[in-house]
Amino acid sequence: MLNFKLKPINELIQARYRFYVPAYQRGYKWTETEVLRLLQDIWDFKKYRASDESAFYCLQPVVVRPIEDKDGGTVYHVIDGQQRLTALLIIQQAIKNFQVQAIIPTADLQQTAICDSTYSIDYATRESSFKWLRDIFVDEKMQDNSDYFHFHETYEAAISFLKWIDLSYPDHEINGRKCPDKETDAFSTLKKVMSDRCYVIWYEPESGSTRRDEDIFDDLNTGKIPLTNAELIKAMFLQKNNFPDNDTPSAVLAEDFIRRLSREWDAFEWQLQDPAFWYFIYDAGKWGLRYENHIEYILDLIAGKTIKNSDDYYFTFNYFNDSYREYKERDKDNMTAFVKDRWYEVKELMLVLKDWYDNKEYYHYIGFLITQGYTVKDILKIQYPRNERQPSKKEFVGQIKQLIKTRFESYTAGDFYKGGKGLTPTLLLFNILIYQNCPDENSRFPFYRYKQMVWNEEHIVPVTPFEPTSPANSFLFSAQMLEYFTGISYYDRCDQLIERESEKPSQERKNRNAIRQEAVNSLKKQLSVTVDKIDDPKTKSICEDLLKVFVVMGKGEAKLSDKCYKKINLMFDSDNDDGDEESLNFIWNLALLDESTNKSYGNAIFPYKRMRIIKNDSRGIYVPIGTRNVFVKAYSHAMNNMFKWDRDDAILYLAEIFRMFRQCGFFFEKWLDSSKMPKAVDLIKLKNLISYEYTE
Repeated sequence: MLNFKLKPINELIQARYRFYVPAYQRGYKWTETEVLRLLQDIWDFKKYRASDESAFYCLQPVVVRPIEDKDGGTVYHVIDGQQRLTALLIIQQAIKNFQVQAIIPTADLQQTAICDSTYSIDYATRESSFKWLRDIFVDEKMQDNSDYFHFHETYEAAISFLKWIDLSYPDHEINGRKCPDKETDAFSTLKKVMSDRCYVIWYEPESGSTRRDEDIFDDLNTGKIPLTNAELIKAMFLQKNNFPDNDTPSAVLAEDFIRRLSREWDAFEWQLQDPAFWYFIYDAGKWGLRYENHIEYILDLIAGKTIKNSDDYYFTFNYFNDSYREYKERDKDNMTAFVKDRWYEVKELMLVLKDWYDNKEYYHYIGFLITQGYTVKDILKIQYPRNERQPSKKEFVGQIKQLIKTRFESYTAGDFYKGGKGLTPTLLLFNILIYQNCPDENSRFPFYRYKQMVWNEEHIVPVTPFEPTSPANSFLFSAQMLEYFTGISYYDRCDQLIERESEKPSQERKNRNAIRQEAVNSLKKQLSVTVDKIDDPKTKSICEDLLKVFVVMGKGEAKLSDKCYKKINLMFDSDNDDGDEESLNFIWNLALLDESTNKSYGNAIFPYKRMRIIKNDSRGIYVPIGTRNVFVKAYSHAMNNMFKWDRDDAILYLAEIFRMFRQCGFFFEKWLDSSKMPKAVDLIKLKNLISYEYTE
């Protein structure tokens, strides 16, 4: 474990810390870009936050191991942070030289080296900073090796930045831009902010640790030790100096609390790693921030971090650290109380989220709102309003339902066409309400499955009918219908071959065309044998023709493919004879389907889509319950033709959506405006169906 503390840059300077960079580390590689970014951040801090005396700028971590030298002093072996320490040292030298030349333009800069007034760095693979700092400004001497080149580049970048912020250089630009807030003697301001208001996050391996520095370095640089806000806050909470360290009863109680906090922290992280819970309270697409440690999401909620603060990596740590410093100034002898108060805040939020998750009604309505961009904070403000009475459970449900109602009240029937703003929210809520209205308490919409897939608004009957004019279309249709009649899937075979190829070195892998050809070749015989065993002569004849198209991958067989298409439509009575474009793009002909499945079968006819969706469902591929019900015709009254989606099926599906919304209080009569609906919708029949089903 690494022990953490915050250390001001000024301490490293004043105490003349000695650092040593071992040979296993790479050389110094910072370029002008990294240096200017650091200096700009510090200058921005000066501009926007320096007036707050408790605020400070926090640099990324430095990981060191203290080693006692032969004289009894301490040398810090740098495990991680060489780049930052070296850059800060060079920037200090640049400030010194800039200051001297501002006073004495002809000064000998070799006499201004700061070696004796700041920290030093020795390197296993190059000269000490004592030597190269004296020549840092001499271009010729800095060309000897790659490190020296980058040292000089850092120095020049720092000098350029100092000119950029100083009034003495009114025309100096960086990347074509002048500094909007230049100052007189800006170098002095920058120096003071760096020394007094800049801190490093300082890590040391736990006392007695036998791990090699090289191993810790490797772990840090492969992400095995995540230096996240969550880890920093946990380390802040558990610092030893927050608790009594003697043998008093209060010290024993403190030890008890530390152990309990550690256990609870791990338990919360374990709970948040549960996909069912995590994807209920979190939506990556809407929230925008990603997390390795999920408890950091909880800490972000408390700190008020959003995507707007994403550039401030340590926003949440700084929030907690600011409150830590403020509390310490008021009551430094009672820091245990601070930790308990802040941890109680985390526990309270987790309890509220767990309550939402456990309550089926909360779960479905809040879960939907989060998919629509509402945040946990938005919902908390409703449940726990400031300076107002807390609503009862019934009132709270009413209030969150009102948010949903307000959203849907803004829609008209014109928003229920493909691509319309109301279509996906309506289809999603319809699927959620199916679970909500189910009397089984364990029947819940799986947000964790929904949020891990990309969704399309899929036509039940395709808008664009099959056209056998291209070999690709002919081949696709033959593969689909052979799978339908024989159960032998060209697509499954392609997936198997792609997986096999992925295990090969990249230069040895076959391209997609070669994989497709191999899939066809490997299935020819199996398909031929299976087709030969089909008993029904009509089906067998169609499949024999389909096989001819399939083996040549559609090339030169447009007429035969068209012949097969017409025969199959006749067999299933599935011609799209009443589907004008307006009707086909309306909600009654649309359902949610995962993008992978949707793209894989193109403009397939209804029987094939139905087969694929039922197969996906049986294989454990998530199919929304509303979509599944459509393709098994669960909303249809008369099962005259399971292979065709007709207007009767469509209006019964639409009536079921509206009936469900009406039952839950989310339906609006204006949705029945005939001017916004396709002309094909029988409005009288639709109203009767909604009313009849609703009052049953």
